[in-house]
Amino acid sequence: MSTGLVAMVSGLATRAESKQPRLLLTQVYVPSLADTEEQAAVATRKDLLAYGELARASYYLEHGELRPGLKDVAEVLEELAHLVGRVAAGYVSRGSEAESSLRVEMELITHAAARVGKLADEVEVAE
Repeated sequence: MSTGLVAMVSGLATRAESKQPRLLLTQVYVPSLADTEEQAAVATRKDLLAYGELARASYYLEHGELRPGLKDVAEVLEELAHLVGRVAAGYVSRGSEAESSLRVEMELITHAAARVGKLADEVEVAE
């Protein structure tokens, strides 16, 4: 779960307007095209799912929702495999030991993503 420091405004647009620091315990998707008041209303809701696979995976797994949580974990692993094997490997010398090692790690992470994705389909949920 992500945590951040935010300012909470009370008495908006009045003489009594004030800001106080508060912690934001999750991150949610806030549409950028919404007006400021709509964005503020959405950002403070606790019933919305976190935005992004890693934050959602954490939420689901912490609440015992294994299938969707493991599916999101598999997606995060796939993204990590891409970063390790394609992006990072692109910044080292071609044919070097570092490139080879990064590509091996990419394969291992890719296999882990596949195994976690398959496990998500097969997992028995305790009731």
